[in-house]
Amino acid sequence: MRIAAIGDQTTVAGLRLVGIREAHVASTGEDAERKFEELLGAEGVGLIVITETLAEGMRQRLLRFAERKAAVPIVVEIPDKLGPLPKKVDIIKKLARRAVGVEVLK
Repeated sequence: MRIAAIGDQTTVAGLRLVGIREAHVASTGEDAERKFEELLGAEGVGLIVITETLAEGMRQRLLRFAERKAAVPIVVEIPDKLGPLPKKVDIIKKLARRAVGVEVLK
């Protein structure tokens, strides 16, 4: 399985330094959504990492994707160079709550 990423130029550069070869720069939510759709159709992509800022620009698409029953690819949102977004929807927490039936706390 391959790891792919979508982010701003700085984040993508950092991800490439740690070994993620399939890292794509997007400047808007629309750019990110186009790349996301492309990655969904790509064979072997098991994990898609996307910055929170870009994910906010395509939130409805990510929510529709999260409601699917497919296990892969897994989508993980990470902060960009500006840090985490305040009060963002945590898709991983939502998926865990749906799968387990209870909320998992730290």
